[in-house]
Amino acid sequence: MRSPLPAVAILHYRLAERLACGGDAERYRAIDVRDGGEVELELLPPAASPEPEPGAPGEPARWLGAARAAEALGLTGIVPLCDVGAWQGRAFVVTPRVPGRSFAELAGSVAPREALRLVCEVAELLAYAHAHGVVHGALSPERLVRGPDARARIVGFGLGVLLDAAPAVRASGACGEVAPELVAGGACGVRSEIYALGAVLRALFARGFAGRAARAAEALCRHALASDPELRFADMSAFARALRAARHPWRPLARQVLAAVVVLALAFLALLLLRSCGAHPPAGREPPPETSAPHPP
Repeated sequence: MRSPLPAVAILHYRLAERLACGGDAERYRAIDVRDGGEVELELLPPAASPEPEPGAPGEPARWLGAARAAEALGLTGIVPLCDVGAWQGRAFVVTPRVPGRSFAELAGSVAPREALRLVCEVAELLAYAHAHGVVHGALSPERLVRGPDARARIVGFGLGVLLDAAPAVRASGACGEVAPELVAGGACGVRSEIYALGAVLRALFARGFAGRAARAAEALCRHALASDPELRFADMSAFARALRAARHPWRPLARQVLAAVVVLALAFLALLLLRSCGAHPPAGREPPPETSAPHPP
């Protein structure tokens, strides 16, 4: 049974359904009455709202500025914030409604290789964003979606900027997976994002790590979730490469076998060439005259 809605509407957003969300944050499917568009609205915990009023002058522009930077990357897999605001002393953020199933809904129900594929797609999107100076900062299974085309989508780019200003909320885990270094109030970076994605990968394997691909995923989780940031993957591109290798463990072996076959084939051709050269004298040289044994006197 779903919890009752806190209000019929929050400003010009009419709440339609309460969605699952961790901690003190609340997520809703809502309708923007201005154009009838369907969105997701997330009410952040009170500690995330700057005093005296959430959304003090300049803050919404800064949060949306980070979202616009993500939007400018031009990737369909990246879904930034589309609005921020305040309601009864609490900040809220709005993102477009993305059709499909969240990774939280998929947890424990997808095959290991499919889980690795989805997380690898997320890692590749994040690697591209990081290369352009954009960090999500609030990754969680609820903010990752497998769309109708089976491709991964990342929702909520820009929320991390808000949470950097609310370290208590970030440390609570209410708005995403939290790396140990962020509990002390540090700003989110590439290494902490690797930690968050490692936690997402672990969540997809809710039923445990059984099977070859699953055991490879478990090793990746341990690497990404190292308490010391320096012991994690060097960057998101390295994490993506490791995810691809775990999904197709036979490829390195296949490359080695192919290389061995090529070497053997070349050696065989070289041997044939040597034998051919030995069977025929070089051009321009006459064969030695035949000699017969001397007749006895």
